[in-house]
Amino acid sequence: MLKQNNLQSHFDETIAPKLEKLEKKRLLVIHTKTIFKQISMVLLAGLLFVLFKMLWMDEGSAEGLDRVVSFLWVMLFTTIPLIIVLTIVYKIIHLILTKGMQSEYTNIVNMQILNQYENFKYNKDDYIQETDFNKSELYRKEVYKYSGSDLLYLDHKDMTLSMSFVNAVSNTNNQNTSSQIYKGLFVVADFHTHFRGKSIILEQLVYEINSINDFELIHIKDTEFATEFTVYSKDEVSSKKLISPFMIEQIKELKQKIKSAIRLSLIEGKLYISIQNSRDFFQLDYSQPLNRYPSIQSDITIIESIMDIVANLKQNERLWIEE
Repeated sequence: MLKQNNLQSHFDETIAPKLEKLEKKRLLVIHTKTIFKQISMVLLAGLLFVLFKMLWMDEGSAEGLDRVVSFLWVMLFTTIPLIIVLTIVYKIIHLILTKGMQSEYTNIVNMQILNQYENFKYNKDDYIQETDFNKSELYRKEVYKYSGSDLLYLDHKDMTLSMSFVNAVSNTNNQNTSSQIYKGLFVVADFHTHFRGKSIILEQLVYEINSINDFELIHIKDTEFATEFTVYSKDEVSSKKLISPFMIEQIKELKQKIKSAIRLSLIEGKLYISIQNSRDFFQLDYSQPLNRYPSIQSDITIIESIMDIVANLKQNERLWIEE
């Protein structure tokens, strides 16, 4: 597997040239947006000027407060429809200009990047199954609707690693209303072995932990980690073997890099990780150049940080494997 420094060189040499055409389209989209905003401001300013001249400076119009009210009413019923029309026109123009850009960008980047990770496979329409999501025990609410996309899958020797974006929704009180359980990146690492007990790592502000009555609170000496996370387990000895000082450092580093809510669990030979509200991999960002490495760096950081945590667990397998 290429690390970020080598991957950046690969991006600059191989991927960036293939993104030049898309970068020109991105610049056209940005330029069009700027021009459209300027035109819209001129139209709105012109309309307000005409209204002011017609209603405010007309000697035959109402006086005092009545004049102000008349001006405001006319402004309300003329500027708002104009703003709505301008918004619709802009959205139509934006859709025309950006049509097909995301799929083209994803195909180029996914193919070139994932080829650098040995045995990695990608399926845009597949995702981690609901059964795995439930087995993680990271979210205790009953799932009503479940969907996902962008499955990354690695089958390497005696372990498998899967990660995809999932969206889990619950049904509120069996009514037509629903609430979000989880939306973001979900990871399952299967070590094809078994370890004793169950361990769950949650952020401090997670309140549904009250429903986990059969778990024991585990004291972690690392005060920085303990400030951010709480560890629960059914076997303290096993959990401290699994959640090593090095793994704690990796979790802290991942949290610092992505600034998102993180949960982890270690259950029946599998590691589960959830990173809430993260977007799909390699989404086109119109605010920065597409042919520059920073456009994909955050996604690469997440992938590599997850793989480092998994690799560390696998490397120390002899310490935690159940006899």
